Amino acid sequence: GRNPAPIARGAVLTDQFLPPEVPAGLPADLLRRRPDVREAEQRLVAANAAVGVAMANFFPTISLTGAFGGVSTDVSNLFSAGKTWSIAAGLTGPLFTGLRLKNQYDARVAQWEQAKIQYEKAVTNAFAEASSAIVAHQKLAEAEKEQTRAVAAYRQAVTLSNQRYVAGFAGYLDVLQAEQNLFPAENALAQIRFNRLANFVALYKALGGGWNLTNPSWSRPAP
Repeated sequence: GRNPAPIARGAVLTDQFLPPEVPAGLPADLLRRRPDVREAEQRLVAANAAVGVAMANFFPTISLTGAFGGVSTDVSNLFSAGKTWSIAAGLTGPLFTGLRLKNQYDARVAQWEQAKIQYEKAVTNAFAEASSAIVAHQKLAEAEKEQTRAVAAYRQAVTLSNQRYVAGFAGYLDVLQAEQNLFPAENALAQIRFNRLANFVALYKALGGGWNLTNPSWSRPAP
């Protein structure tokens, strides 16, 4: 049964906190923290390991020692025909399976090539997003500085128009015209400030978590 309470509001848009300026010399290793880059990197590592497994399948699986610790007959018969593997060696591994092993190996290599391309694509995209966000950060900062000067000039014009109107040297139409110039300029300044705040979010994401290199919670990804 009580009347609605006032709506709690924070600082106005133009008074919102802006993070410190982006420092010079940011290392490219920051981009390795991005989830998409780390995912692509791990996919490449897994594909490389799969190639190693496919290569290992070519190696014969036999016993090196016999019942009493001597050389097994598998090893003795393996190179019975010189340096060529002998079919009579009784290999337990998939040595004589035609082209199956080779096709499996070729498939793993193709998958590794695909993972490598995906990793290169992720890295290129990370650099592109970071570069675009940094350039936008610089341009928006310059635009806000110029727009702030314009707003200050229009506000001064409104003040002077009011003073001239009160003193009887001008009509109220001059005041209205000055205010009509001021309001769009203030709206443009608010839009630029909003774009700067949004750009800081985009830059934070593009760098994989900001640029506070002294933060102990940030750890360099393992190589």
